[in-house]
Amino acid sequence: MQAEVLKHEQGHYAIAYLQQQELLRTLGRTRFGRDYNIVAKQIFDRIDAKYRKLNTAYETETNHMVNREQQVSWDKYLARCLEYMPPLVAGN
Repeated sequence: MQAEVLKHEQGHYAIAYLQQQELLRTLGRTRFGRDYNIVAKQIFDRIDAKYRKLNTAYETETNHMVNREQQVSWDKYLARCLEYMPPLVAGN
């Protein structure tokens, strides 16, 4: 049971990591002007909303890891997302 709990919690970690990487990629390719703080907040809010929805779907669909079939499906999905995640800097 502990291994299953850990695996489920690792899914939350993967989602947070994907969010962090997308935020860094987006900020890295954004040209900021005088309104940098407004633009940065808009970027953060948009990406944060996206991953909050993903995290909610993860919890709902896996029923907090109780739905083992959905948990396996999510595990595979998140593994693919991590595997094919674009690099932070073009050319890496």
